Amino acid sequence: MAGADILLYGPDGTQFQRYGGTRGSGKQLGRTPGIAGDGPGADGALSSLQQLPFGTQLINQQGQKFRFAVAGAADLVVGNILEAAANVANHINLTAVASASGTRTPSVTTAGTAATADQYAGGYANVSVTPDFGSIYLIDNHLANAGSAVLILNLGTGYAIHNAWTTTSRVDLIKHPYDGVIQAPATTATGIPVGLAVTILKAYNTNGQALAFGWVQTRGMASALISGTIVLGGPLVSSGVAAGALSAALITIAGSTQSKERPVALAQILTATATTAPVFMMLE
Repeated sequence: MAGADILLYGPDGTQFQRYGGTRGSGKQLGRTPGIAGDGPGADGALSSLQQLPFGTQLINQQGQKFRFAVAGAADLVVGNILEAAANVANHINLTAVASASGTRTPSVTTAGTAATADQYAGGYANVSVTPDFGSIYLIDNHLANAGSAVLILNLGTGYAIHNAWTTTSRVDLIKHPYDGVIQAPATTATGIPVGLAVTILKAYNTNGQALAFGWVQTRGMASALISGTIVLGGPLVSSGVAAGALSAALITIAGSTQSKERPVALAQILTATATTAPVFMMLE
């Protein structure tokens, strides 16, 4: 489901609601979570439609901020830092099919890896090699592709090719960051950090899944799994050591203390490893 960036304000507890549905289905929004029907914290009913566009923002009465997401292939664990789904290697740097400027249905040649119907609905087509270098387009929907044929991308409302594509153009297909979120791995990151799990979103499958959709936290007070020793007020990053954990961001390089990466949270207490601790999320 592609849609405008939506901001909702809801009562405390709305962030714990979970919903069912089929990702990318339909254009109409379902019942607004936490506003009509359910009380705060109650799970929503299974629907044939995805309730809201991925990335819809929710701010509660405490000023905590959340984004609407769907779980990937495994249940989420409360207190875990989450990443976007990994990119499909053969869906990066694809050869474009010649398309005129103003086209709203451009095409790319797939590279041996199949794409399911609407796998990139709500995601993006990034043009990495000229012509049209530097452009990025919202994908509304597309059909399934066996990996050996041309894939037609139906662009979102308001999007059309800026400059004509040729077979020299190269295109990256990227899922929406909140479509198929996963636990941050214990080793090398496979996607960007997107938030913290605040409730158990169930693993999504291709037939839809009750309780697979819901909210992940991006800003404000939260409880997060910690790996290693953290310092009160210190910046925290995805650990890369313990799955789903945050760790201290600072390391010493040639006598200089530097951050390993952009911090996603600040520590509110000093605590031991393998515990959950209060942190202030600051992904946005």
